[in-house]
Amino acid sequence: MRCQDGEILANNRELLQDAIPNGFIQHLPGFYVEYLPEWPDFIALVEASRKRGDLDQRRDLYVRAPITEEDANTVMRKANKYSLLLGRLFDELDVNLGSAYITFATGDEDWPMHADPKNSIFVLCEGSVTWSFEGHEDVTLQKGDAIYFPGGTMHKVVAHEPRAAFMITLEEVD
Repeated sequence: MRCQDGEILANNRELLQDAIPNGFIQHLPGFYVEYLPEWPDFIALVEASRKRGDLDQRRDLYVRAPITEEDANTVMRKANKYSLLLGRLFDELDVNLGSAYITFATGDEDWPMHADPKNSIFVLCEGSVTWSFEGHEDVTLQKGDAIYFPGGTMHKVVAHEPRAAFMITLEEVD
């Protein structure tokens, strides 16, 4: 592990060590920026997902695709490195990585207020979005930023431009 990775790991551990067990939202600025997938990686993953038949196209301008182990070792190699670093962080925080998937939106679009069932980290790889939460200040993410939020947190996401991200759900260690 490079020195910079160690510093980022320590900073993120500090930010998350209270957020995860106490169930609060945490903005994670500049979260392992150099390991982020880029537009071609997302396009390749969407195509791989379409071929497998597991592409979720909920809206005209939005798609969601799971990241399989094969994807992590091929088209999403950068995301795999990112996940390995997150895995080290989550081991220290006593949580497990759950599922991982990408979201890809090609236009300005709002997602209505909703809640995801599991604790999650949303990592913005391209674009800009604003997260609005019930009872909390809005958080605007730029490329490289991430946000942790507990399952059941009501939120709305507004994309300001085309964007690509990946979401990782967290599982509590038994």
